Amino acid sequence: MTSRTVLLGWCSAIVAAWLVVGALLAAILLHISFEIPLWLDNASTAILHYMDPNYSPDAWDVETMTRMLLCALAYLMAAFVLSCAGVITWRRYIRRRFTG
Repeated sequence: MTSRTVLLGWCSAIVAAWLVVGALLAAILLHISFEIPLWLDNASTAILHYMDPNYSPDAWDVETMTRMLLCALAYLMAAFVLSCAGVITWRRYIRRRFTG
């Protein structure tokens, strides 16, 4: 196998793992969080007012936006953890085995 093929397969595996771990983490975060923190509620309301000053968001809009933020946060956390683990694993094990 060439090193380019191995790298492409490794990147594809990391992206697939990111999608799975991000979805699981988002599901866990959305099922665990019963109450929206006050600071997140205020930040969501401020963002909605900033986007459209004439719009008055109700509780459902703020809850939907905070759920989207929690979902995005879950995917960002999964991406950070998996990218660090992927780089460390690539440098320690994969690159030495297949490219040298």
